[in-house]
Amino acid sequence: MIRPARVLAVARRDLKVVLAGKGSWRLGLTALALLLPAGAVPLPEVKTPLEVAQAAGEIPASLADKIQKNPRFGLRMEGEDPVLVHASRVPPPLREALDTLPGEPKVRFELRGAERPIPHRGLVLALLSLSLLTGPLTESLAGERSRKTLLTLLTASISRGELALGKWLAWAGASSGMTLAVALSGRVTGAMPLGLWCLGLPLAGSMAAALGLWLGRDAEDEVDGAARTLRALPVIALGLFGLAYGLALVSPGLGALVPLGGALLMAGGLLTGLAPVLGAIVGTALGVGALMWGVARALDAEGDPRPSPTLSELSHVAVGAAVWWLPVAAPAAWALAGNPDLGQSLSPAVGLAVGGALFGLYAAVEALRRHWTLTELLNLPAEGVKSLYFPRAALVGVALSLSAAATAALPFPDNGWLYALRLRLSAGLDPGWAGWIPALVAVAGQELMFRGLLQRAVGPARAALFFVLICSPLDPLRGAAAAVALALLAQRGGVPLALIARLAWSLAPESLSIASPAGAWVALAVAVGAAALGAERPLGFLGRR
Repeated sequence: MIRPARVLAVARRDLKVVLAGKGSWRLGLTALALLLPAGAVPLPEVKTPLEVAQAAGEIPASLADKIQKNPRFGLRMEGEDPVLVHASRVPPPLREALDTLPGEPKVRFELRGAERPIPHRGLVLALLSLSLLTGPLTESLAGERSRKTLLTLLTASISRGELALGKWLAWAGASSGMTLAVALSGRVTGAMPLGLWCLGLPLAGSMAAALGLWLGRDAEDEVDGAARTLRALPVIALGLFGLAYGLALVSPGLGALVPLGGALLMAGGLLTGLAPVLGAIVGTALGVGALMWGVARALDAEGDPRPSPTLSELSHVAVGAAVWWLPVAAPAAWALAGNPDLGQSLSPAVGLAVGGALFGLYAAVEALRRHWTLTELLNLPAEGVKSLYFPRAALVGVALSLSAAATAALPFPDNGWLYALRLRLSAGLDPGWAGWIPALVAVAGQELMFRGLLQRAVGPARAALFFVLICSPLDPLRGAAAAVALALLAQRGGVPLALIARLAWSLAPESLSIASPAGAWVALAVAVGAAALGAERPLGFLGRR
């Protein structure tokens, strides 16, 4: 049970202790010196001209008196008959100028990109406020641990949850109050009008405070905490903003749901309407709750950190996403860059083989770095693999092959590029269409990575979650069912059993697929049930091996 009075007491104490060492006046003046120019100082307003008066390239002689040449301008023209125009859009004044050309219309337009919304300087204000949090957050938990005062707090009738929430409240409140004050001063000076974007400032500060505490949850001292927060917090913030920005181009509601990213979108004035605003609030609340739960779990009764999963779970996710998405999914993004032909010319089969090979290489390098034997990399049980599990693994694979219609049953945004991306990633779950060699390379690399390296290093549950996030984020139903079934099989016989199931899945005839979505869901349930059949602890995959 959380007692508000104790949460407030922890918050007041944290502010007093941390600011006493830094000098509250000095820290406050430094923050204002950084934030005021971003939010309160009037700046010259720069507007994109509505009329096209400049262009790059070869201006046709017949238009030389209407359009000026500027090599740095974003609109490019070339040719005389026909005139070629390369631009993200063709403004009406240019169309009128082109209509004055004599003869029949011979103008050819080539769309090379698309207009993207640009955030206002509220985003800069939010990002600056996040950077100011890194110093205090490094001293919050890590400082308590180095001063040996964390044990005293936890034995003073304060629960782990109250301690975590109190520290979060201190710095989320300080950040929110400072940025809102600067935004209000911007309204007074006329630099920035108030609006819904102001709500993004406290949301971003709240999420950043939670993220900073989570990053330093098991740091032993201020140096360790500073190294983690200073390196990771800005990168994570920019990464989440990029993810939210990309999703917002498809659906503003999707972008708003990204924790921290949605708040930064709102702070930059890129979210309007009730639904996106509510989405940003919900995404922030869920993100803060999950991170505070992780911080509370990291504190035991003695004030020491609980053992956290090995080295870099986040680095495994980042590297895994890169080595899989770049060859498999990235070609679909060429359409956004204005060159869909290039993406179509890159073979998906080659991409799957390259991604699988990179997975296997990464797992092998990590195993060598950890001095693992081949048995450890393959995650083989000490008692060996029982022969009765081999037909069960094949049964699981066949059941998964029946479930192709489960993907089509889930609602999906009507977006051509996103559909192409989903098809490429879904093909990575069942790569048999690419030929047996690319399929073997793809599934062998995946199993070495997820059921070999990660299942042994971070546990079956996290390995299954990473599999869904990296290999099937746009097909979560089949991805989650497959991840659970393969994790259960790998507990019995390591990578070999999971590999048998994947090969049976990939090489099964297409005629086995069930057309009915309901039947496909039943097939997924059969796959998970067959993998768990006979287990003493069917949910044992939720813990470490």
